[in-house]
Amino acid sequence: MTAEARRCHPVETGGMLVGWDDFEAGHLVVATIIGPGPNAEHHTWGFTPDGAWQQEQLAQIYLATDGRLSFVGDWHVHPAGGFGMSRRDRRTMAATVDEPDSRLAVALMGLLAQEDEHYRLGMWTLGDRRWPFGLPNAVRLPTTIWTPTAGEAFWVRLGIA
Repeated sequence: MTAEARRCHPVETGGMLVGWDDFEAGHLVVATIIGPGPNAEHHTWGFTPDGAWQQEQLAQIYLATDGRLSFVGDWHVHPAGGFGMSRRDRRTMAATVDEPDSRLAVALMGLLAQEDEHYRLGMWTLGDRRWPFGLPNAVRLPTTIWTPTAGEAFWVRLGIA
C-alpha cells in the first residue's frame, strides 16, 4: 500500500483488500492487496479504480487459492493527511456491503494517511449508530500487523504477494 501511495502522491489511490474472515478467532485477515489497476483515475480528493482489471485479479487469486482468499474490503490513501473516514468513504463502505456480489457481512476499509514523510495505517468498519443523513458512523478497528510463517502464507507459494 505504501509503495502505491508514494507512486501516486500527491493524488489518491487505493484498491481491494484480499483475505478471509477468521470467525473462530473473531477477526478479518488481510493477506494481500490489489492495486487500482492500469486504467484507474487518480484525483486530489478521490480515485476511480479500474474495476474490470481488479475483478480479473481477484478472480485469479480466488481460483488459485481454491476460494480461501477473497474480497474483504477496500483501501485507499489520504495523501494530504486526515486519519478518519469522510462521508464519501462511509458511503463507499455502505454501498460495498449492500452489494450482493460482494458477499460481505461487514464493511472493511483500510486507510493510509500521510503524516510528514510516513503513512499511518488504520482499518474501519461501519457502526450501528446512524448519522442525521442516514450514513452509519465509521468505527476504527484494532489493527495488528501479522507476519505469517512460511507455512501460513500459502498464497505466497502461489505467486500472490
